[in-house]
Amino acid sequence: MLSAVEFTVLLATIPRLSFCTHMVMLKRVAKNFIQCLSLYSMILVGFAISFYTVYRGPIGSGGAHIKTNTTETGESNPFNKFGMLSIALLKTTVMMTGEFDAAELRLHQSWGFYLVFGLFLFFVPIVLHNLMNGLAVNDAARCIKDSELIAIREKVFAISKYEDTLKSLNGILNM
Repeated sequence: MLSAVEFTVLLATIPRLSFCTHMVMLKRVAKNFIQCLSLYSMILVGFAISFYTVYRGPIGSGGAHIKTNTTETGESNPFNKFGMLSIALLKTTVMMTGEFDAAELRLHQSWGFYLVFGLFLFFVPIVLHNLMNGLAVNDAARCIKDSELIAIREKVFAISKYEDTLKSLNGILNM
């Protein structure tokens, strides 16, 4: 994987085909996505805790009972339920991408289940995704506008990196 990333960085130094601009767009959009997601991660954690509280199933004498879903082969799949907080966090993150699997949720048991799921549907896939898409479009437009300056800066950075590598190799070989 690291060699593929390094190869992509090398492609960004090619002056034609706008590789440099696209690489800078990838870096900028990824950086802003991580910043935005870290800022709004508390919303995801809050929904994960809410889903865990609402959908985890009955509590017995031995602690939380993890209800599992069985497949046609009889295998148990705890990922389809919110039985553990760690799985609830993971499943909420997966649900953020659009994989809701609402057939597995017990919405018919209470209006509170509908409320939590409805609030999640509004805030996460609709509001947060549109916010992040808007940030990505804004970043891409800014990168295209500044593409010539960005390309020159990236080329200077790459040349400097390769020059430092050659100097260190020359120093090692002269020993």
